[in-house]
Amino acid sequence: MLYSAVLFSTDFPQNHLGEREREEKQVFLGDPVLLMLAKDLGNVQDILADFLKEDEHFKIPFESPIKYPRWQYVLGPMSQIDGGADGTLFGVNAKHKVFKYVDNKFAGLLGQVSQISVGDKNNVCALGPGNHIYKLGKFKKWRALKGRAKHISCGSDGTIVGIYTDEDAKKYKLKVGSLVMRKKGKWINLSGQLNVVSVGSKNNIWGLKSSGSVWFFNGKKWERKPGVMEYISAASDGTVAAVGKNGGAYLWDGVDWVNVSGVNLVLISAQANGKYWAITADGSVWKSIKE
Repeated sequence: MLYSAVLFSTDFPQNHLGEREREEKQVFLGDPVLLMLAKDLGNVQDILADFLKEDEHFKIPFESPIKYPRWQYVLGPMSQIDGGADGTLFGVNAKHKVFKYVDNKFAGLLGQVSQISVGDKNNVCALGPGNHIYKLGKFKKWRALKGRAKHISCGSDGTIVGIYTDEDAKKYKLKVGSLVMRKKGKWINLSGQLNVVSVGSKNNIWGLKSSGSVWFFNGKKWERKPGVMEYISAASDGTVAAVGKNGGAYLWDGVDWVNVSGVNLVLISAQANGKYWAITADGSVWKSIKE
């Protein structure tokens, strides 16, 4: 069971940055070399754009209409973060404590989880001790759903897809990475094997294999898409964001991936409506801001 522990935002470890460092981190994401360049050259975004045009790894179509998001430092450290279509945002720290982002700060909630997924305020799922699956119900209480998974994702329409634990896959004589989907209160097997899965809605389900290859579920089968990624996140409005092997941020433009601003990332969350959250290797949390 998820155990009770009352946590407050004051309990959350803060990064004590000097004012000058904090001001610089408001604009430029993650890399101290880029921060140094910013002092002398002023516009790191243009430098990144020129550099990435030379990147042949994904054959990036820079004619894409997608605008580069800028990033604003929020706080840290966090080990995981996920946002929903309605603006709901949860995070998990290295001690597996759960936090909800409210009024521009993280406030502690009951429970301890290894992973969390947010579709919207009514669809928040998590993996608790023993990889058991839980869903956040009324009065901020966790309700156990039958079953276990090593990775879980829930969409804003209530669609939930999980990846079998290796132990259960062996028990049921399935391939490692086999999938399960929750429909009408019951779990049913879903074709394919993945290492990471992300559900924006039943119409926007993406995943990564252990090799990093990218896949999209068209409602009947999985389609291979371009690119090799470390992490992927799908939103209910069709938005898809990913972290590349180089730690950069990528957005799907409907045909291919566009490398946008951002370095040293380990996780990204597409929240819909052009909003994104990210975590860098040091655990710092960032949010996208409009130009």
